[in-house]
Amino acid sequence: MKLFLVLAVSMTVLTGCSSDDKPTYNPPPAQTMLITKQTEGENPDFIMGVREFTFDNANRIVSELTNNATVTYTWTNGKISKKSSTNGTTTRETTYEYDSNGQLIKEEERNLTNNSLDHRYEYIYFANHFDEKYYNSSGEYTWRYEYYYDAGKKNVTSVRMYSAAGAYSGKYEYAFDDKNSVNLIAPYTQFPEPFYNANNRITLSEFTNANEVMETVNYTFDFNAMGYPTVSLQDTFYIQYDYTVK
Repeated sequence: MKLFLVLAVSMTVLTGCSSDDKPTYNPPPAQTMLITKQTEGENPDFIMGVREFTFDNANRIVSELTNNATVTYTWTNGKISKKSSTNGTTTRETTYEYDSNGQLIKEEERNLTNNSLDHRYEYIYFANHFDEKYYNSSGEYTWRYEYYYDAGKKNVTSVRMYSAAGAYSGKYEYAFDDKNSVNLIAPYTQFPEPFYNANNRITLSEFTNANEVMETVNYTFDFNAMGYPTVSLQDTFYIQYDYTVK
């Protein structure tokens, strides 16, 4: 789910001259749009958190600075294989494993300060959905979520929740707009995920295990001139995205 905005021009000149006499044309350099900062808050005046992203010369995310932690990313074979974060005296490390198709199959976070497991996720893929299995700090399988795609496999429109024993506990359903989401822009397209929604979620509905609606949440967005979100708003909670073009 990587998107690069590339401006490329090619020109062929047909004249009576030989090929050696043809004028040369240098196309403009490729341009890549990156998100460099994410700000979360309540109303415009109360900032809850800031994430600032740093990229290498290949436009790959290499580090992230948040309110409380410094995060670094390690790349292996074109994908992020490890995330390391330090928050005060605590250091955590998340490792990622992929199958032969490049799909994420395992994510494990450990506390390196006391050499303990925080949690682990495992992913299994099917034709119309994927399963997410969660293991707690004791390594015990705790719950499973089933994520179902829309017909075009552009977005996850339904999530069904089950206990480890298989008991159904409820579901979420989502509606989307037809606009580009930040998941198409680095670094979000680079973060290890089992799936990347192409569009923006505009409605979230939560259901009980009897499939009764518990809550419905609506989202609105502002977009930049290139058609990507600059602000996501849910009631008074907002997320703002700052872009740069290289």
